[in-house]
Amino acid sequence: MKALTSSLFIVCTFTTSLCVGAPYSASKIEELAKANPTEFKASWFADKNSVKSQTKELQTGYDYATSKKVPFVIDGIYYVDGQAQKYDSAQNSKASLILRSNSTLKFEQGAKLITKPNNYSSYTTLVARNVSNVNIVSPVLIGDRPSHKYTGNNSHEWGYGLAIYDGSGNVTVTNPVIEDMTGDGIYIGREWGSVKDSPPKNIQISNAKISKVRRNGITIASVDGLTIKVPTITDISDKFNTVAPSAAIDIEPEESANTEKSSIKNVVIDSLTAIRVKSPIQTNLTDKRTVDVKFTGVTNLIDSTSSAQIFAYDNTIDTKSITGGITIDNLVIKGNEFAPNLSLKQDNFQFNIKNLSSEKDMTVYLIGNAKEISKYNGFSIQNIESKGKIKAKYNFDYATKKPQKLVSPKYKINYPIEISQ
Repeated sequence: MKALTSSLFIVCTFTTSLCVGAPYSASKIEELAKANPTEFKASWFADKNSVKSQTKELQTGYDYATSKKVPFVIDGIYYVDGQAQKYDSAQNSKASLILRSNSTLKFEQGAKLITKPNNYSSYTTLVARNVSNVNIVSPVLIGDRPSHKYTGNNSHEWGYGLAIYDGSGNVTVTNPVIEDMTGDGIYIGREWGSVKDSPPKNIQISNAKISKVRRNGITIASVDGLTIKVPTITDISDKFNTVAPSAAIDIEPEESANTEKSSIKNVVIDSLTAIRVKSPIQTNLTDKRTVDVKFTGVTNLIDSTSSAQIFAYDNTIDTKSITGGITIDNLVIKGNEFAPNLSLKQDNFQFNIKNLSSEKDMTVYLIGNAKEISKYNGFSIQNIESKGKIKAKYNFDYATKKPQKLVSPKYKINYPIEISQ
């Protein structure tokens, strides 16, 4: 066994069949494993004092721990390359750490994975695809947004902290902290390029804290069974070089062209807090799918950096093609006006806010053709407590922020609003 440095050896003997540099020899790691049978440390395999990428070393350790049915513990600050490794990808994408079935990944206090500055239009720090029974505890994931090289002509909006893709099930994420991604903090849906709709199932995320990401805090694009408990999402605004939609929660079923349609089913988001987010709740609907999302507890939208705290856009043709609905039990608006922009035209889809408390004026902008607005019913706000005025405006162009007549409106139809106090 040849020494690479005085303390760096080649490890080639593990069942993973990988050969990478590690701070300890294979025999030393086996000795440590016997002495510590309940968890294996990242520092046995990777150098936490190095500014070089430790991606493959960490993968080796994680895979080795998983093969022994032992949790793998990130016990320091490690730098990773967001495109270092190929995984089971529909389009040959790459990622930092590839999550495995029947595994536990834990982060000690103060531990984190930092993505090295890069010019990738897309990257992922942790990725799950076609895996099950994955437990992630207290991950701290830091992206490269402030130092990213935004080269080329694309938007670089696909740098994710955690991606949970199709075919994955029984994934639990507890106390994640995610910052400075060039795209989303967490993306849940089909990987772009997947032909069939095999949505992630039974995903549990608790106490997420996501901040200063460029696109969305959490994107929900395809799932059947998702619970997000007490997420706090902050500072998604122009100050941090954001790109649309700039949402805390983006509910947007999507898929590649000419593939099966995605749906969003059985989703519960409990006690969301969004602070200084440009447009906290976004919904983008297209034909032939189900969207079923419930916001429970108290949903707090605080100091939004634009007037559209809720934006619901309907790009459908068939007015009976979407089923389900979105319900917000208790919505509290602090710091600015409540001004949702709504363009909805589905007969079988309901958007209902049961209880609304607003510190200032409430204006609901209905984007559409006035002649067709009375055709549908489906958006309602009930039990309003507002210290300001309540009003509704029709034919509103959110880009110019003032009512106007639209001869050939871009948004054809949307629901009339029902307001009850």
